[in-house]
Amino acid sequence: MWLRVALLAFAPLVSAQTFPSIVDIFKPSAFLKQTFIGGMQVDTHGDVYIAGSSAALADLPQASRIGALQSIDGRTGMFVVKMNATLDTVLFAAMIGGTSQDQVYAMKVDAAGNVILVGHTFQVPFFDPTKTSGESGGVILKLNATGTGLLYELPVPNVVTYAGLEADAAGNAYVGISVNRNTLQTTAGAYLPGPFDSGAVFPAIMKISAGGEVQFATYLHTANATTNNNVESLRGLVLRPDGSIAYITEQSVGALNPAGSGLVFEASSETSSNGVPKQIGSDAAGSLYVTGDTYKIRKFPPPNSATPVQSVVYGIDAIGGGLLRVASGGRAVLYGSASAAAFPTRNAVSPCLANLLPPDGTAGLNPRLVSDNALVVYDAGGTTALSTFLAPQAYASAVSNDGRYVYIAGGVSLFPQAAWYGLLRVDLNKIPSGQLAPACLASGADYTRIAASPGEIMMMAGSGLGPQTGVSFTLQNGLVPADLAGTSITVDGKPASVLYAQDSQVNFIVPWSTRTSGTVPVCVHRGSLTSCLDTTAGTLAPAVFSPAGTPLIVNVDDGSINSFATPVKRGHYVSVYLTGTGTLDNNLVDGAISGLPLQRTSIQPAAFLHYYPPGCLIGRGVPICPETHINLDVTYSGAAPTQVSGVTQINLRGLAGSHPRLCTRNGLPLHLGVETECQ
Repeated sequence: MWLRVALLAFAPLVSAQTFPSIVDIFKPSAFLKQTFIGGMQVDTHGDVYIAGSSAALADLPQASRIGALQSIDGRTGMFVVKMNATLDTVLFAAMIGGTSQDQVYAMKVDAAGNVILVGHTFQVPFFDPTKTSGESGGVILKLNATGTGLLYELPVPNVVTYAGLEADAAGNAYVGISVNRNTLQTTAGAYLPGPFDSGAVFPAIMKISAGGEVQFATYLHTANATTNNNVESLRGLVLRPDGSIAYITEQSVGALNPAGSGLVFEASSETSSNGVPKQIGSDAAGSLYVTGDTYKIRKFPPPNSATPVQSVVYGIDAIGGGLLRVASGGRAVLYGSASAAAFPTRNAVSPCLANLLPPDGTAGLNPRLVSDNALVVYDAGGTTALSTFLAPQAYASAVSNDGRYVYIAGGVSLFPQAAWYGLLRVDLNKIPSGQLAPACLASGADYTRIAASPGEIMMMAGSGLGPQTGVSFTLQNGLVPADLAGTSITVDGKPASVLYAQDSQVNFIVPWSTRTSGTVPVCVHRGSLTSCLDTTAGTLAPAVFSPAGTPLIVNVDDGSINSFATPVKRGHYVSVYLTGTGTLDNNLVDGAISGLPLQRTSIQPAAFLHYYPPGCLIGRGVPICPETHINLDVTYSGAAPTQVSGVTQINLRGLAGSHPRLCTRNGLPLHLGVETECQ
């Protein structure tokens, strides 16, 4: 083992990536490339710590080195970097590892500035000389406050996963783990000591003293305590002001008492309305914040509450919630993915990538190939203070103790452009309010990100776009108006017909004269305010109207929606309603109502039923032979009579005559009767 320590400065990297003004600091950082970040924290002085694994040694040339550091590909196992609050000075950097692979799963800085790490090592003998070469397992480490040496190393065998780490004022560590049945050496007086006769993986919590001694170790559940599952994993833990250790698993939210000998409370998390439980946080009062796979938060009251399991749920009902951080004052920050173009934004400071010009976005490229991320901030009362798209994918995040700054470690990858890796600081004191803030454009039919094409019905999402109560159009001189309740839209400078206007959404029709290549600006105007997004222009951008997620395919015979329960009869007709099908063959008037004579689409579609012949699907629908298709007759493709110009109707005739039983694999779920429903 040898040590060397020095101050380290980041080498400047050239990057074209820019960020909105709310991001007051962004630093390209090469060491984040191909790196796994296990933890990020801001201490009471405002200094920022990042811990992880697989950083390139060449990117940390002056770091202190603990161990042999002879891992493959010139990459080390574990690292810790400490920076000042403005991210322009590295106060220390340390690398820890042996001759194989080491990983960091969590990090916590105690009150004295010592850094506690939990992770996994493939060289247990390096940390525990009593072990033989080749053994692997969990390990808990504590680095001194200068990053130059280890204060203790504590091997923990048979850990399946780590899911939480906290430290108290005395330097004790609280470690949440999931372990194999009957492998944890529990302590006397433990709440649930085991052994168990059934189950595979159980959640558990350990308390480690400041000097590295196990104070208590206990299981939380048997695997069958709340369900019949053999596996129950711990998802996270936090330390509350009264010393209790709150936790979350797939099945429960609860708190273990400070001695590890009993539960303070426990509630089911299976029916929480914020989705599958993922993360837990706590504010200074000890209130608990639980998130799932949405941007909603489930909040539990602080310790000693008369109703400890009585929670409230608030926030955005959108899939993709990820990293949760809670500041001491109760401000909650979520950072995660935002795949839906209609993601509810509030005071957005950046649009979705499909509506941002390169090199910062992908406007002009294929809008369907973009994966967005979002930053959401709730104030202490649960009100959404900020909900905005933000380009980087976050590897880790942290919030300053006063709740002002959000630090993000991540990257932006917008192929074919070079990827950007670095650190950002978001100043939440710069959140705008009362602004005209469009955030994303999408098809008005199915809300997918899509190009703008002549006559297409589109949707703009954002905030401040219209009146709080939504207003739908009424015809003016036989046309859909270009101004609705004070909101108007222009596409490439041309006024668009506005179908609906509300604070968070405007639906409009792209003018028929809009160009069909390059990018075009789409601007919203309200009073004296104007704000624009850029989008790809195209000849076609077809999308089927899909209310409640069900494609609008109507059986002509009786007007019923085509479905498995109501398939089209053999040889009969269905009508498919869509938009974005391009220009028509007659006079084109923006905002008109379609009627006679019928206007057909300039580009006539073809329709196919894709299917696998009988016997081709095995097991869970795995094909063992190529798919084929049958042509469907298109009897009409054009403007839908009595609908606004921009709605297209395509009439299809179902299979006629005798056909074998088919196993369909449709992009559009068209149900053609029993012959298409085979397993």
